[in-house]
Amino acid sequence: MKSKLLCLVTGSVLMLSPKVFASSAEQCFDSYNELTSTALSAARQQRQMDGFAATMLSQWQLQASNCQGTGIYEARLAQLHILHGDYAKAQAVLTNTQLVGDYGRYLELATLWLEYSQLAVDADPTLLLTRLKTFTAKHADFAEGQALYGFALTMAQQPAEAIVALKKSLTAPTDLYDTYKALTLNYVNLQQYSAANEMVNEAYGMNPAFSSDPEAMLMAIKISIELKDFKTVDNLFKVLNARTPQAMQYEAFQQLYQEYQAAVK
Repeated sequence: MKSKLLCLVTGSVLMLSPKVFASSAEQCFDSYNELTSTALSAARQQRQMDGFAATMLSQWQLQASNCQGTGIYEARLAQLHILHGDYAKAQAVLTNTQLVGDYGRYLELATLWLEYSQLAVDADPTLLLTRLKTFTAKHADFAEGQALYGFALTMAQQPAEAIVALKKSLTAPTDLYDTYKALTLNYVNLQQYSAANEMVNEAYGMNPAFSSDPEAMLMAIKISIELKDFKTVDNLFKVLNARTPQAMQYEAFQQLYQEYQAAVK
């Protein structure tokens, strides 16, 4: 987008016209996806995911002169602040921006992401799940909304329902690595280990830094133990020790190792 588009400002809330911004919002939507793909690929190749959020935030802010005021810019900016752990800045962006039209759902989704991210692990997710159920019913074909619903259902330990939502999200234009990880976890929780193995293989194929992700590696070990693929288990132990040796001190690893020893007897 070469020209800065006009917008109406009412008070402190930015009111955006869907007719004026439709094509520009679409361009900025595509630009964000391209930036994400490039930054994710570089971070995974270098095995430096810790800096991904900061990199994406700075790169996206450079697009402000082209995309600010389109609504999609603000929605993605809020999501990046959430990913960076700066919830106050995310809330400020969402409070000061309002969009009607096709891209309004992205701002609403960012608000739901903020609520999800701030929800404590042991908190009651009922209200959030109700909101997400209403949101996904209204936007049934919105893959990113289905993904968040699936993640929330996973957190609420409702694996069967989570799988339904997550599978609906597989058409999303965004990266699907975390989606396949969540599918893996839900199938493991249902003790459907063959299906879990299919999902973890999908995740592995998407991320060259898979072996540096302790959570993913522990799930892969659990699945291989249950499938009695002990050669793979031995290999995974070696890779885990080489890539993230601290993970071998986790309680979850110690439990898996005990399961492995019992299984091979």
